[in-house]
Amino acid sequence: MLRILHVIPSIAPVRGGPSLAILEMVKALRSQDVVAEIATTNDNGCDLLDVPLCQKTEHEEVPVWFFSRFSPPIYSIR
Repeated sequence: MLRILHVIPSIAPVRGGPSLAILEMVKALRSQDVVAEIATTNDNGCDLLDVPLCQKTEHEEVPVWFFSRFSPPIYSIR
């Protein structure tokens, strides 16, 4: 059985592009019996997503592992 873990900095809609495409890609893979999951952060632009951290959760019908975003007080390096 094929298993795929996609790692991406954010899946927040505010990030657009790949962050939105990855959810649809994983849904499509899972419909073909591929075990696919996402590992990402709780980044949501200037905010944080309200999601459980460090555990697998269903997010928009996709299994996702959320981890804490690196959030230093200096915005330009966040």
